[in-house]
Amino acid sequence: PPRSTLFPYTTLFRSDQLKEAVSEYQTALRLDPFHPRAPIQLAATYEKAGQYRAAIAQLQRTSDLLPDFDWTWIYLGDLHHSRGNYDQALQAYQRALTIDPCGIDAKVGLGLTYAALRQLEEGERVAKELLESSSKPPEENADYLFVVGMLDRARGNHEKAITSLEKAMSIERRRSHRVYMGALAETYALMGDTDNAIAWYRKAVEPERHSSPYMIQFHYRLGLLYEEKQEFETARQAYRRFLHCWKDADADLPVLADAKQQLAALEAQATP
Repeated sequence: PPRSTLFPYTTLFRSDQLKEAVSEYQTALRLDPFHPRAPIQLAATYEKAGQYRAAIAQLQRTSDLLPDFDWTWIYLGDLHHSRGNYDQALQAYQRALTIDPCGIDAKVGLGLTYAALRQLEEGERVAKELLESSSKPPEENADYLFVVGMLDRARGNHEKAITSLEKAMSIERRRSHRVYMGALAETYALMGDTDNAIAWYRKAVEPERHSSPYMIQFHYRLGLLYEEKQEFETARQAYRRFLHCWKDADADLPVLADAKQQLAALEAQATP
């Protein structure tokens, strides 16, 4: 799901100095417990480190202090969506929409969650609302195209999904949108088009390096794809990068355990 541009991340966050970034945001919260930006940034830092429990707990505390700040609920929805807790994600997005019924980001998150649940009728309703609330035609409405693309992918219509995502990325201000790049990569992977999947994941991670939390797992997915191509050294490098970024992650994350297992097998294979 998309992230807001309302909350600029610090140099510490962008340079992967995550423990230092956490300390910085915690200090900001001690100075001003009702500051709207610091808890979002702190949760994003926890997420980037793979510490989802801490991120969700932080946002839940913030929702108690600032119950009418819609972005707390939107980001909480994003985190639940990313963990596959779709019912909780729906509740969070719907709570955000009670605060701001016109909230685009909450509606996009809601539409993407319906797509993930394959509740296609509900997702189509959200896509229609995104279109009707905008003065833009469908081919110029990136949010609408994103949701429609994910609904098509849920139907198994991968080619149509790719067309919608590419149209979304052709819109000037969305050309470098990492979420769309990741969605394209994942769609190509589902189609069995490993080369295009790798190309889009690499494009997503290279320009900004690791400035966005959701991009960290792209390295894990690259490892899997390089293994498919039997490019084992490149796969090892991708897994190592992922595990380095998530060295302090929640130990029970399935992708973390799988990356460790995949890397161990590759290293054993490489040992004479």
